[in-house]
Amino acid sequence: MNISDFLAEKHQIRAYYRKARASLSLEARELLDITICADLSELPVIKNADTVLVFYPVKNEPNILQFIKNLYKMGKRVAFPVSNSDDCTLTFKYVDDLDDMVMGAYDIPEPSADSPISKNFSNCVCIVPALVFDRHGYRIGYGKGYYDRFLKDFQGVSIGIAYGDFVVDTLPYEPTDMAVDMIITERGIILPNEKE
Repeated sequence: MNISDFLAEKHQIRAYYRKARASLSLEARELLDITICADLSELPVIKNADTVLVFYPVKNEPNILQFIKNLYKMGKRVAFPVSNSDDCTLTFKYVDDLDDMVMGAYDIPEPSADSPISKNFSNCVCIVPALVFDRHGYRIGYGKGYYDRFLKDFQGVSIGIAYGDFVVDTLPYEPTDMAVDMIITERGIILPNEKE
């Protein structure tokens, strides 16, 4: 497959799953979100982590705000990404309260300019959003590659979050695409390459 065909296929997949997720009713999403947040909060890797890198849900993404609130109750350090549009990279900054977020790039709430930067990822979990994952841990997001660049050198555990219908057998990927270590849906845990 040449690069133009590859990009066209990813574009079609992205458009399809963006539309599919937008078509889910609020009531349906809320039920799925409750299960995802509860299951995430009970993961041993979460309970044992010092810091959890999270995302602020937008664009019909799974609403993990209750999970984030649970992290604060558990005494975890919580960091959110700041998008650096010049080079499409992410910088994670600590936030002590959801009320401290400000509107950032792409109309996504993010930490304020004076929030401390998270640099120690030695005992850390990164929660990763996407439009769709496959069972090998690869993902299709919004096409900018922010998380792929971050995960390339991330030494902690990466956990993809998706609704069950948004995990497929396989997706097109390239060497710069980074797979997550596990995926959580309302149906449970998916470990990449594990036979069900």
